[in-house]
Amino acid sequence: MLRVCSFEIEPLADESLGVRSMSILVATPDIVLLLDPGVSLAPRRFNLPPHPEEFRALAEARIRIVDRAQDAEVLVVSHYHRDHFTPPYESLYECCNRNDFVSMYSGRKELLVKALDNKTPFNQKKRAWQLTRELEKLGVRVRRVVEESISFGSTTLSFLPASHGSAKLGNVLVVILKYRDECTLVYAPDVQGPVDEAAFSRILATSFNIAIIGGPPLYLEEKSEELASIAQKGLANLATLVKANPRRVIVSHHLLRSPDWVEALEQHGVSEGDVLTYSSVRGGPLTLLEANRKLLFESDPPPSSYENILAKHKGRKCTQLLHEIQG
Repeated sequence: MLRVCSFEIEPLADESLGVRSMSILVATPDIVLLLDPGVSLAPRRFNLPPHPEEFRALAEARIRIVDRAQDAEVLVVSHYHRDHFTPPYESLYECCNRNDFVSMYSGRKELLVKALDNKTPFNQKKRAWQLTRELEKLGVRVRRVVEESISFGSTTLSFLPASHGSAKLGNVLVVILKYRDECTLVYAPDVQGPVDEAAFSRILATSFNIAIIGGPPLYLEEKSEELASIAQKGLANLATLVKANPRRVIVSHHLLRSPDWVEALEQHGVSEGDVLTYSSVRGGPLTLLEANRKLLFESDPPPSSYENILAKHKGRKCTQLLHEIQG
């Protein structure tokens, strides 16, 4: 738990904790919010499935998010990638089932979700329709958010659309959380730097006390010139943001899928000591499991039948897989 002026901040899951997520609990004097209540693993990386150690981290993160959701009055979903919300079905790579879905969303005062627009990819629209349909069955109040501000007492949430990086991925919601004139927090998931110049300028001009920023996808640079350009532009913008606000930026997400993320920042004049991570805020070790998946398979190889076991458990909660592996 990190106390920043009037906010209490508890990071719950992200790449520094061994999983894909940016889930975080934020408490103000008025309201307790859970931002992006989801977690997942990459089904393939380095042409390998997740290592059992990744599934263990996933199971722990799932428990943590569902547990802390019980204290949240308002949940926010920035976009419809499965590492940012809990789906209403059983899933191996999200380590969830219907009970987790019900526990996550039932009884909340409000669920604020990204409104669909003409930039939203079809697969995200499909997930959004399914999610909202199942939430309506639970009687959960769903409010679709665009570029607007919502207040809870003296706490104001301002929402800003920002590019996920490339046009085919659509937009995400950046949240600027403000308590009176005393404290400001920026939550910028999946902005990849930010690579979006309008969002970058807005965040840079914001006098924030703490900012949680989804960094650039350096691990995708080799796939195309477009992705390389996105990654380098996002990295340069992130470095500028950190240098203007040392020790006030928590770097997260895509950036930490690269084992050499520290060296990449250093090339732009930013040291590891200039930034925070979810793991450092929680007071634990940096645990980059996906970035080191190849090394995990080399140093601690799973059973030879592992791929067959995974296939058998597809569509089930990951705890069943771990039970079988552990014998």
